[in-house]
Amino acid sequence: MSEMHIALLGPGPEAMTIKEFAELYRLKVKRDECGDPIIPGRFGHVYEHSDTDLGVYLCFGSVRKYNFAAKRLRAHGCIQRQDAETEGTLLFVPTTGMSRLVLRIAGIKRRRIMSEAQKRSLDKARQASPLILGRRSRAPEAVHGDKRG
Repeated sequence: MSEMHIALLGPGPEAMTIKEFAELYRLKVKRDECGDPIIPGRFGHVYEHSDTDLGVYLCFGSVRKYNFAAKRLRAHGCIQRQDAETEGTLLFVPTTGMSRLVLRIAGIKRRRIMSEAQKRSLDKARQASPLILGRRSRAPEAVHGDKRG
């Protein structure tokens, strides 16, 4: 990492991996076609750029939407790494305010946490479902009704 890059982004709090970032914000980590871990979203994804900062890849359907999103991220301290007409990458240090803005602009949704009432309701629905055969012993004929022939 160059000295100019460190001076622009600042030292930041402490190094955070993409898995730690995902756990902190309840996000889902997947692997891209190269096998690198990413956090996918509707308009791009977050990836691990270096030991101290993360990157966000943005891809929009129009030039206007991309320019607005990139301008907003640059105004809040992101560093533009690559720039094309409707897509580009920006680097950021994962602080609370910056991370929430990046997640919102990239369209990344957080995983929901179910309440105890929701868990009970889901378990009840699973037990009553004829589609889950492991919990109820049903013969294949009972599932299909009469014999087909």
